[in-house]
Amino acid sequence: MLASIAWGPTLLWRFLAARAASRSEGFDVFRRDSGMRVLRAIATVAVLAAIVAASVVGARAYQIPNARTFVTSYDRAPAAAVASAAVPLEGDRVRLAVDLFHQPSAREQVEEVLLRADFDFAQCGHPAAVTPVFRYAVSDPWFAAFSRETPLEDLGQPPTRVFLPVYSVVRNWTVVARFAGVEVPSAFARCVRLARVDDTRAMPLLMPVTLAPDWQRKLYERIRFGRGLGY
Repeated sequence: MLASIAWGPTLLWRFLAARAASRSEGFDVFRRDSGMRVLRAIATVAVLAAIVAASVVGARAYQIPNARTFVTSYDRAPAAAVASAAVPLEGDRVRLAVDLFHQPSAREQVEEVLLRADFDFAQCGHPAAVTPVFRYAVSDPWFAAFSRETPLEDLGQPPTRVFLPVYSVVRNWTVVARFAGVEVPSAFARCVRLARVDDTRAMPLLMPVTLAPDWQRKLYERIRFGRGLGY
């Protein structure tokens, strides 16, 4: 009877020790497994980062020569200066009104002209920014959306150059929308030069393009909604 009582604690101790050893071994296995999972996750992230970096480098290598060709076709296009008339507006602004289009020659007609506008911040004492408005005269409210603001910043010399296709829309022999001119603060009007690009054969596509003075160093486009491409 005494021997049985003596063996009781011994068996209990062995049972508890075995459970503890089993738990310790299980924890070690869990810890090793967790460590492997962390290492695999780090390796996966590193591989994905390398793939993204390689994709960006490859895309830039392909994009830069194409971007240079595209932008140069705009920047070097011959343009003829366009005379403008200053029309005072409210809020100390002025419209540089221009007449770029022919008289309607068809009942339904759309005439397109590529306008070039140079904004010389240096000539006007380097204001921090200016927001010209390329304004349309419309008889149909639906065409009011043709007018657009193009915020510009002073980024040094030479002038910031904006190219914009502008239109005259004729319906039933009536002009319903016609580009009217560029609106700027009155003090900045003398620093704007307008020109018309007549030969656009070297340009694969006519679209709004803004060339900052340092566009040669930043041959990647910055697409902003409502502003077109910016370089």
